[in-house]
Amino acid sequence: MIDALNKHLPLELNAHLIYAGQSAIFSYRGYTKLADYYKDSAKEELGHAQKVMKRIQQLGGWPDYVPDALPVKGQSKWSVRELFEANLATEQKVLDSLTKLIQAADEDEQDWETDNVLRTLVSDTEDDIQFYTAQLAQIEEIGLQNYLTAQL
Repeated sequence: MIDALNKHLPLELNAHLIYAGQSAIFSYRGYTKLADYYKDSAKEELGHAQKVMKRIQQLGGWPDYVPDALPVKGQSKWSVRELFEANLATEQKVLDSLTKLIQAADEDEQDWETDNVLRTLVSDTEDDIQFYTAQLAQIEEIGLQNYLTAQL
């Protein structure tokens, strides 16, 4: 379980880095609603990473917190739609990882405490997936410029 949690940890850390950077980008561009959302999201992802690190230590391991892959370079030049699509893919990857971890915790390890920790992360991740899906739908329905105007 420790190895599996250590493989998941970089996903949470990468999400934190991505969202902190996007908060700064949206803040600079004047989209305060999006900047605030991403600032909160970055804090949430860091909290997820801290929960995973704590659980790794409770199991007698040592967190491997150096990400294997850093966020994709050049995101500051992406359109809002492209950022949302990339973030949706990131959150789906996190959800897939969490689902596998929960299955391993339940079936292989019968580690109910890890299961409880991971299920709290699943709920937040599902909320994030719903957010990005809804934002992309809004952009499709009202157009990008109207969407961005609403984010000022």
